[in-house]
Amino acid sequence: MQNDPLILGEERFYQHLPFEFNKTLIHNAKTVLPKLTEEWVVQVIHSETAVLQVKFIEDYRISGCLNPNYHPVPLSKQIKDAWQAYTQEANPKAFEQLPIDYDTSPSGLASDVPHPTVFQRAIWQQLRFIPVGKTQTYGQLAEAIGKAPIASRGVGGAVGKNPVPLVVPCHRVVPKNGSMTRFCGSPRLMEIKQVLLAWEKDKAV
Repeated sequence: MQNDPLILGEERFYQHLPFEFNKTLIHNAKTVLPKLTEEWVVQVIHSETAVLQVKFIEDYRISGCLNPNYHPVPLSKQIKDAWQAYTQEANPKAFEQLPIDYDTSPSGLASDVPHPTVFQRAIWQQLRFIPVGKTQTYGQLAEAIGKAPIASRGVGGAVGKNPVPLVVPCHRVVPKNGSMTRFCGSPRLMEIKQVLLAWEKDKAV
């Protein structure tokens, strides 16, 4: 298996970070975690200066595609250090200082440029104000940006399209009735959302 970093063009960098948390999380989450710790990785696509996209990928093997000791640009090391601090050093605020670029295509293709709306940007910005260990409902988010009650459903769509989960903590948004069915647009990722919330609640100060 290749151990050199994967680079898209000249300005796209991949990092594949194993979805591993320390034993405190595994003990406290009261959920089945072997699948997460053995197969899932967090894929971060970034430029030299900002995070472009974050994905959860169910194939632990691709984590070997990057040499963890090789950092093409300073931001690569900053991302890796933030993940280490979040998962192993019990610092759920580790991502708050990472720079974000919503307007640059993660793949480098013109057809893939996100072009977020003003409404989406407002929601994503508001997400970063939800404290670690806390949650908000879609209605509360709509109220926070002055769009309640008519925009509650639209908030759900904007949250689901967040291109940089974890960095922008969309996992902290829950339905009013508490029934969580999707995360990052997929029901298969619900276990990850539950783990993240349990982890942050346990570590919040």
